[in-house]
Amino acid sequence: MIGPALPTAWRRLHPLSPLLRFARAAVLLAVLVATQSVPSRRPVSGGVHLLDLLILVLAVAGGVVSWLVTRWRIEGGDVWIETGLVRRRSRRVPLSRLQAVDLVQPLLGRVLGLAALRLRTGGGRSGDALLAYLGHGEAVALRSQLLALRSGVGPLAGAASPVTDAPAPVADRPWVEALGLSVGAPQPPAPPASGPPVDSTGVPARPSVLAVPTGRLLLATAVSGTSLTPVAICVLLALAAGSGVLPRSLVVSLPVFALAAASGVWRRVNGDFGFTLWSVPEGLVVRSGLLQTTLETIPRGRIQSVRLLEPLAWRLFGWCRVDVKVAGSAMKGGEGQGAAEARVVRSLMPVARREEVETALELAAPGALRAGAELRPAPRRARIKAPLSYHFLAAADDGTYVIGRVGRLRRATTIVPLAKAQSVRLVQGPVQRRLGLVTVAVDVPGRFKGTVLRDRDLADGLQTLERLRPASQPGRPGTGGALWPAEGPPPA
Repeated sequence: MIGPALPTAWRRLHPLSPLLRFARAAVLLAVLVATQSVPSRRPVSGGVHLLDLLILVLAVAGGVVSWLVTRWRIEGGDVWIETGLVRRRSRRVPLSRLQAVDLVQPLLGRVLGLAALRLRTGGGRSGDALLAYLGHGEAVALRSQLLALRSGVGPLAGAASPVTDAPAPVADRPWVEALGLSVGAPQPPAPPASGPPVDSTGVPARPSVLAVPTGRLLLATAVSGTSLTPVAICVLLALAAGSGVLPRSLVVSLPVFALAAASGVWRRVNGDFGFTLWSVPEGLVVRSGLLQTTLETIPRGRIQSVRLLEPLAWRLFGWCRVDVKVAGSAMKGGEGQGAAEARVVRSLMPVARREEVETALELAAPGALRAGAELRPAPRRARIKAPLSYHFLAAADDGTYVIGRVGRLRRATTIVPLAKAQSVRLVQGPVQRRLGLVTVAVDVPGRFKGTVLRDRDLADGLQTLERLRPASQPGRPGTGGALWPAEGPPPA
């Protein structure tokens, strides 16, 4: 059904937008006023209260002025956003370069029925445009219209992007065992229903491809290193404080340290709560959050690598974490290009069973499980150099993906599509030269690393370099994919 016409005329954001945009500043000012109002030995003058009230009034006035001077519209295949009072700023987002449209709802926005749209075009945070805030229904409809226009379908309103059929379960179970995952019958998602209703986030209300139960998330967070390490330190400090070993200054700071550790655990639970994953034509859709819900789209073409993390305690339950590194996209914000590039790692499954890892890999890197069937262990002499991590060292490549596995207590498997490879390097330290070993490093664009094939036999490393050279040629237009001069490979 064709929805209403596109908003070609200039439109404003929701009138309650200033309340959300400056809610944090208002809360901080309210806390400051409240703390100053507590009776103390030093009386607080009335001028201080007037100054706090003036700051609060100025913050509210600034929010109202920002709302008055901000407007947006869609014209000529572009989204135009204008803002600024003294210094006017006009931004144009071409729909042809639009990669994803994310729907963000903070806690207060959910109470007031508002949502923000983040338009992502790549290039880190500098490539993002934000419409904050719109009415929830308007935001859902506009998101559907923008995605439909980008796909060349037309302005559809009131319906979200259709969810594709779930991938078929992998039949060859040895692939999973080769990746260090293991057995267990896959549980394919329920088949799609005809004409599914749309839920509150604009996603068809059908069973998701993958979901993380709350109980599993809480237990995984409790037994992870980010929780156990701070708890162990707090217990040791408390015992030392009780025995009188610690000085009083450290005893007083113990609650502060415990609060900081608890806040780290809370951020993880708050961010991954209600985690669900869909597959849509635009890419992979991730929805998560407790206080602030976020509906994000990860374009498949922007995935630089996939990483599987298996901490020691998680392996007892058969759990694994699946992360993806996305090129040029600040998923959770950050100021400046450096902060944007530091936040390109996005969780595809915060904690998953082994059969769910299998499905997630097929969604993010189709065929990676087949490549993992040929994982080759490191030579036995590598045990001399890496006695603690030797049993995890393994590598594989099949012309499409290159896979490296490392780790000591936490096993980490990194999968890199060769089409994304920026360079391939041989690295050899003094101990490796003595043992006849070499490390093959596969680099991808950006500040994050690709994967490393650590402590390989020298002849195997040279052969791997020869195999990766033609496989990476399609990804290096203009250079012919040459990783070294045409006269031959680098000397051993």
